[in-house]
Amino acid sequence: MRELNGHDHAALTSALLSVPFEPNKPSAIIAHTVKGKGVSFMENTLKWHYQTPTEEEVILARRELAPDT
Repeated sequence: MRELNGHDHAALTSALLSVPFEPNKPSAIIAHTVKGKGVSFMENTLKWHYQTPTEEEVILARRELAPDT
């Protein structure tokens, strides 16, 4: 079993490429994440598990995630 930061793409890639961790045994990866990470009004807010953002909210979220684009 491996535990890692689920927002660290390099760590995820490394762990996935290392499977199986031990021959002939099951492997497990626990990726610790923050719901809505990087978007101030979405981070750790339950409603974003089931609510669809409006067009305006999508624009705001994209600005926060990639302000230079």
